[in-house]
Amino acid sequence: MQIIDEKITREVKRTANNGYTTSKKERRSYSFYLLGQNIFYVMCAALLTNYATDIGINPLILAPVLLLVKVWDAFNDTLFGVLVDKFHLKSGKFKPWLKISLIGIPISTILLFSVPREFSELYKVIWIGVAYLLWDTSYTICDIPIYGLPTAMTTNQDERTKIMSNGRLLGGLGYNFAFAAVPLINGFLRDSVKISFTWELTVILFSLLSFIMMIPICFHGKERTKPESVKPISFKEMGVYMLKNKYLLLFYLSYIIVGVFGIGGSLTIYVGRYLTPYMDAYATISGVISLVPFILVAIFIPVLAKKYDKFYIFVFGIILGILLSILSYIAGYKNQVVFWIFSFLRTFPAAIIGTLTFMFTADCAEYGFYKTKSNAAGCAFATQTFSAKLNGTLAILVSLLMLGIIGFIEGEPVNGVPVLQNEFFNDRLWLSFIIVPQIGYLIGFIPLYFYKLRDYKIEIMANANQKIISEEDANKLLNLSRKEYLLYKKNRQVTEVVNDSSDSTSEGKKE
Repeated sequence: MQIIDEKITREVKRTANNGYTTSKKERRSYSFYLLGQNIFYVMCAALLTNYATDIGINPLILAPVLLLVKVWDAFNDTLFGVLVDKFHLKSGKFKPWLKISLIGIPISTILLFSVPREFSELYKVIWIGVAYLLWDTSYTICDIPIYGLPTAMTTNQDERTKIMSNGRLLGGLGYNFAFAAVPLINGFLRDSVKISFTWELTVILFSLLSFIMMIPICFHGKERTKPESVKPISFKEMGVYMLKNKYLLLFYLSYIIVGVFGIGGSLTIYVGRYLTPYMDAYATISGVISLVPFILVAIFIPVLAKKYDKFYIFVFGIILGILLSILSYIAGYKNQVVFWIFSFLRTFPAAIIGTLTFMFTADCAEYGFYKTKSNAAGCAFATQTFSAKLNGTLAILVSLLMLGIIGFIEGEPVNGVPVLQNEFFNDRLWLSFIIVPQIGYLIGFIPLYFYKLRDYKIEIMANANQKIISEEDANKLLNLSRKEYLLYKKNRQVTEVVNDSSDSTSEGKKE
């Protein structure tokens, strides 16, 4: 069956023995950007609830204000996805926006955590609402391009997986580092140094660190894959792209359902203050013990993905997380040894899910291009960005509502002692922290059941999108099973090597 022309012959040679088109410096720069970005995300999503209640804001008052911000968020994510797809600047489709984000994110983050303490509760809430809107917009400008960039760096599916896996590794490390270090530094300044404005000083320090991490990719990253003969698409074509990209919609429907119930991160510091003797340091300890699982998972994901489809690895992580969480809840929080054993074990499925989640967006972008012939990857990554920020906001909103429901009394700890709560608070907090997120995963399985994209099919579609193979040939290959495709690919590589050797021998004899 002759379905591979000279272009795919060159592609096979280039990718033999895992040959990559990107440089190590380029891949490292990509990973460090995600490290810095995730530090910003932790401060403004996971820890905003704690900051707000520490400065005396009632959680039930703040929740509806943040919900209103999501109205703008839905508009600005869509608008920016359109901008990315319609305006290809001279220096690339994605990189120019990353450079702009270098300024917007640090400034808006610092502003968000600089609420004047002397303000009334009303003005504090207004300040946070406006600042959060500015941060949300700045985050959009960085998130869509950074996750879209690997699709422009290479068409090699293994190389993309490597880039994204390493990026998620450092991103995960950045998330855990910030989750561990920010409360630790803030608590130290508050309880030991005893200075005012501890949140402000802490956020400035980590914003500077994150800013430095995000600089290199803006100069070292290269956009190589630029589809030819694809004109800027219209709004109508973007609508068609979204409607026909059923797997994008299914995956992020599941993701948003999980986000509605994903309040564990926002409740972490409260768990430390009321269910352990470690206060805010609990977040630090949790972040440290999760480093090993995140490193191991990020190392082995590319290896496992060569043997098993990443979708099945992803589903395995979800199921494992649900089972461990149920056992953890039954074991309870009063026996601290058992508490920490389960805390450690739960980080493994969390690492699997966290490493793989956003890799599926690139797959959906390739699928959308293949089905519609519209180069609207920006729409796919705008969906990701909107969903990620929506999940972060939903986590804040639901955790604020849950704190109100279980009767939380706001206020900052004094001399290392948290505000006294009602007698039922601890048990209700434990239920909210462990069980509520698992409800989201169970419901999220429903749309995931209909998600049928697999890695080998994405590789075929990517080759067709880049004109390496014809659409007719791609359709034939897509009818193969994964096993049949890998065998076909292996046989094709052997054939090309034999042909090269024969050609070289013939030329030698002529000479």
